[in-house]
Amino acid sequence: MRYNWFEHSSEGAKFVVSIAAMVGFMAMGIVLSVILAIPFFGLSAISELGNESSTNIAMLKFFQAFQSIFLFVLPPIVLARLFGERPSVYLKLNQKTSSNIAILGIMLVLVLLPVINFTQQLNSQLRLPEIFSGLEQWMRATEESVTRLTEKFLSTTSFWGLLVNVLVIAIIPAIGEELTFRGLFQNIFTRWLKSYHAGVWLSAALFSFFHFQFFGFLPRLILGVTFGYVVAWTGNIGYAIIMHFINNFLGVMVYFFVQRGILSVNLDDIGASGSGAGFYISTSIVLSVLMLYSIFRNSSPKNPKNPMDKA
Repeated sequence: MRYNWFEHSSEGAKFVVSIAAMVGFMAMGIVLSVILAIPFFGLSAISELGNESSTNIAMLKFFQAFQSIFLFVLPPIVLARLFGERPSVYLKLNQKTSSNIAILGIMLVLVLLPVINFTQQLNSQLRLPEIFSGLEQWMRATEESVTRLTEKFLSTTSFWGLLVNVLVIAIIPAIGEELTFRGLFQNIFTRWLKSYHAGVWLSAALFSFFHFQFFGFLPRLILGVTFGYVVAWTGNIGYAIIMHFINNFLGVMVYFFVQRGILSVNLDDIGASGSGAGFYISTSIVLSVLMLYSIFRNSSPKNPKNPMDKA
């Protein structure tokens, strides 16, 4: 049976097909998740799903995990096949992972933290012109709603709750979002515009936009660009998945230890404010550039420095 229906389509057409496929998979995921949830949570609990005051956090996490799989994990795998390529090759899952580059990637995520916090603070101070005041109010309401939901997800002091959070917040998003944005869309944009730089930046912008946290757009854009260049230089999406996982895992673990009273640190404050903020930010920039350069130099010589056809 022939599956590569869009093998000879333009990259623009593949982008449209990809968005349509993601919408279709999302709708399918909603239907299936509701059907599967009925025996576990009951119809009355599911009917309150859109109510922000819902206290059934287990149900919310169930739907979050299910939707992440159907929206981000499955579409790029299926689409790669429809585009006429083996998913492992198209999504850059077939390369051997170097421990040296993986360690550099993990260190990069850690040293980048002050820059992320500083840009988060800048982004949160965004003010739109008065004519767009309604839009700004909606954006802030959306941001606050997502923040409250995230806090609900993270609020646990049990080991089992921690494992569920690691799965739902760290593992599934790291795999799914990287397959979608660095594996699928970065590929499409790079080939479409014949520039891997364009591929990196556009896929990072799409990655940040999809979170619908507009006052956190800039820090997520920086993270997306960082992940994107690592994939472009190494030809291996595994590094981006590891880095994305570490970024989310760190937040989950710190919040958990704070909840248990073991830690009192707030990661979001590092580099964002205080007398030492300037030092943290400047050090973060220098170390991040050095880490990125080291990853570039240590990448396999098989991966071109202008990987227009590989990224």
